[in-house]
Amino acid sequence: ASLPAFGQEGVSSAKRAAEAMAEKAGAQADKSEKPDTISTDRPNFTNSPGTVGKGHWQIESGYTYSHSSTGQTSDFGQMSMRYGLKDKFEVQIKPGSYLWQKDSGQNSSGWGGPYFGIKMNLKEGADKLDWSRPSIGILAGTTVPIGSSSVSEHAFQPQATLATSWNLTDKVTFGTNVVVAHLSNGGTGFTQCALGGAL
Repeated sequence: ASLPAFGQEGVSSAKRAAEAMAEKAGAQADKSEKPDTISTDRPNFTNSPGTVGKGHWQIESGYTYSHSSTGQTSDFGQMSMRYGLKDKFEVQIKPGSYLWQKDSGQNSSGWGGPYFGIKMNLKEGADKLDWSRPSIGILAGTTVPIGSSSVSEHAFQPQATLATSWNLTDKVTFGTNVVVAHLSNGGTGFTQCALGGAL
């Protein structure tokens, strides 16, 4: 037996509502299958092009020991506080580290001074390896000359970085940095360029 017109409309409305709810649930399930990832920059061997999500903080810290033929350095703290101000845009605050240095028999120690900067993600790369579709980001910032004179320069030292990366596999990424910085050594300023890469 056929349903009355009103009954048919009610069944159709219920069917459409059920389909809409199923579609929404499927979209939420797909979204939940893509977990948030953490992409760190410290200890700055190679910065990533990715940024912290809008409204989120990411705090990184650590310790580095380096040794050469003339001396050694201990760098404790290395804190980097990153905040997502907008989608694909973050601000960076690095309060500075405490350093112990021994160079040619001379010992020195003190606070290295802070750094303030920004990072912007210009392009998201391919999920799988595609050399023509890298992730691209830019970083810019400067040190502030208020650290201990024994271990830091009393001059602003700005720098800019072009960061790129490629997803080689689900768990392995290759990244490169091109850096241009205006540095100071003993009060003498100079420009330095650097190219780096890391897996």
